[in-house]
Amino acid sequence: MAKPKITVIVPTYNSAATLEACLRSIQAQTWNPVELIVADNNSSDATRDIARQYGTAFIAGPERSAQRNQAARRAAGDILIFIDSDMVLDRDVVTQVAEAFSEDPGLAAVVIPEETVGRGFWPAVRRFERGFYEGVSWIEAARAFPRQVFEKTGGYNEDMISGEDWDLAKRAAASGRTGRIAARIRHDETGLTLWKHLKKKYYYSRNIGTYRQSADDAAVQFNPLRRLFVFMRKPFRLITRPHLTWGLFTMKLLEMVVYTAARTRSGLK
Repeated sequence: MAKPKITVIVPTYNSAATLEACLRSIQAQTWNPVELIVADNNSSDATRDIARQYGTAFIAGPERSAQRNQAARRAAGDILIFIDSDMVLDRDVVTQVAEAFSEDPGLAAVVIPEETVGRGFWPAVRRFERGFYEGVSWIEAARAFPRQVFEKTGGYNEDMISGEDWDLAKRAAASGRTGRIAARIRHDETGLTLWKHLKKKYYYSRNIGTYRQSADDAAVQFNPLRRLFVFMRKPFRLITRPHLTWGLFTMKLLEMVVYTAARTRSGLK
């Protein structure tokens, strides 16, 4: 079987603070060669200058879905991997993704586990939170797809501002199984505060209308209280880390307030 071509696509917007570490980790992959495409949404900082040092950069937009789709149309890869600009890849991510698809032709998508990194209390809470989600299919979303599957699904829904990753993963799953690799993505959330986190949640919650119309379980995925049941499956972990448990439950309860306010303002039921 011929060695598949791999393309890694990174959408950016004012990502200069984290982008170089992301691109350096892609460049350092054990799989070679890797085509790298950066799709920038008119950044006003040094994002495009950094991107040009590592791969192809071009202007796209207005949101991540359009950026990713435009990059996919330019890509030469047989396999497409979508990474955010504040993520760093383990060195074997691309190799393991390629091997997963090669070993199981029935795979239509691959999940790459994520781990939050960063200094500070709230990044630590986010890292604690993500530890409960591993292997939970309705929370994790695939980031790698064979080009054939990606094109068959039509790519990311450009009408969606939030939930677009879950949406694509579900449509891809109609074409085959979803796999999972061991190598990880490290999501850099340095500088995260509770206020920044809640502002982001409010923005996404206000824009879930299109996704809610297309997904039966959207209310479950976006409802913070639903996730409390996921946490309760690992009571020992909650008990042995009381300060992180306090932070986690505080964050999720405030997310619920934000989620409800956003839905009310947007006229969603």
